[in-house]
Order: sequence, then structure tokens, then C-alpha cells
Amino acid sequence: MNNPQDSLLIPPPLTRRKFIRTTAQAAAAVSVVTLAPYVARGRVLGANDRIGVGFVGVGGRGRSHLATVQKLIESGENLHIVAVCDAYGYRREQAAELTGARIHKRHAELLADAEVDAVCIATPDRLHVSQALDAIRAGKDVYCEKPMGHWSQFELSKKFCQETSSLQRIVQIGNQANSSPEWKKVGDLIRQGAVGRVQHVEAGYYRNGDFGERMPIPDPEAKPGPDLDWEAFLGDAPKVPFTLERFLVGGDIGITRAARAPICFRICSLLL
Repeated sequence: MNNPQDSLLIPPPLTRRKFIRTTAQAAAAVSVVTLAPYVARGRVLGANDRIGVGFVGVGGRGRSHLATVQKLIESGENLHIVAVCDAYGYRREQAAELTGARIHKRHAELLADAEVDAVCIATPDRLHVSQALDAIRAGKDVYCEKPMGHWSQFELSKKFCQETSSLQRIVQIGNQANSSPEWKKVGDLIRQGAVGRVQHVEAGYYRNGDFGERMPIPDPEAKPGPDLDWEAFLGDAPKVPFTLERFLVGGDIGITRAARAPICFRICSLLL
């Protein structure tokens, strides 16, 4: 996982002991009726209890996070991979075979799993904020891939921020580059006048290759059905017909944000 300092949503500093104790506390302020489809009875964990992790989206990034948690487990961290969820049957079954995790077809089912204390979300961009909001309402802590939400989801993203605070959940958005020490150095140099007065900033990002542009799948004849939930994949996007090309496209939007975010963050911090 990334450095806890990366998050813009994490409440004031938490010790590991406090983190473990609060990981699975259900949000008392939220109506059970509202959350009926996916509320889990949160476990109150002691300092020595294992943290159960669920993964929503186990494609490229999700598989990377699975591998990270597996390495943490091998190094002695008290974690347990409980469940996986994906709109594509092949991916969720492969992830379950590798980890022994339970399979859930929909994220609401995974969030209702009482053994899941923390959730890792690595689905298409447009699904991030709605799934993360569901997760905190279900009493889970969250690591969510960038971006948190699209501009069209601005109000929903604000609601997510507000409820993260009111429900006292731990949330981290994966803009990990903001924590890299070189960006602090850049900010310090600019403040010291190393480049003179900042008048204009232009940033670009160029990739040496097309890695991450596509999400390869083993079945070229794949189509919506029991093993490919096209409706869940689209989320709140326009309800377009299924094509393999639409399903395969990954894009570099998240990577571009990861590269530009620290530059914008440092510059804006100087100007505000």
C-alpha cells in the first residue's frame, strides 16, 4: 500500500493500535434502512486481530494490490485476504484461486461480508467514488485508486468527503507521488526563489510505451452474461452497447493524474 500521508481524507494521525481498533466499527450515524443492501455487522478488532481485506476490481491494478498485500502477509503483517469482486468472471475466479478468497459478483455483496474490514478499490474511474461511499457506509476503511471521482461526480465526491469525516473512516486515495520527498524539495526551492518569481507553469507527461492502455482478456468472444456484468462495468456512464474494444480499454488517465498531481499541488500551495 502507499504511504498513509498520501491521503487527503485521513483524519488526524492514527497509531497502528487505533487503526486496528477502529477498522471495522460500523457507522452508527447511518440509517440501517438506507444501507440494507450492503451493511455488514462490523467487528471490533483488538490490537492482535487480523485485518480482513476485500478487493473490488482485480484487473491490472487490483492484481498489483493483491500481490502487495500477499507480500505484507508473508513478511508477518496480521492481514487476511477475505474476498474478491470483479465484473469479469475470469478475473475474480483467477484472483480467488491465487488467494483462497471468497468470490462476490457485486461489490455490495462483498461489503456485506462481515469478515471484510478494509476494502481496496481498483475498478474503472467512474466507479471509484460511488463504491468507496458504499464502503464507508458499510463500516469499512478504504484504499481507493485515483482519481476519486470525475467532474460530473463532483457533488457525490463532496458527499464522500463529508461522510468520511462524520463516519470517522480511514480513507486513502492513491495519489502516492504527492508523498515523494523530491516534491517537497521542489517546493522548498521555489519558495527560496531558485527559479525567480513563478509566473506560468506548464507540465506534460509522456509514456515510453503503451503499457496499461489495454486490459487483455483470455476470451476474444467474451460478451455480457453470467461471467461479464456489463451493467456493473458501466456504472453511471452512458448505457452504450457492449463491444470488446470498450471493455478492453484501460487508458492512462490515472497515470497522467499521478504524474501531474504533485506538480499542481506544490505550485498551488505557493500561490494560495
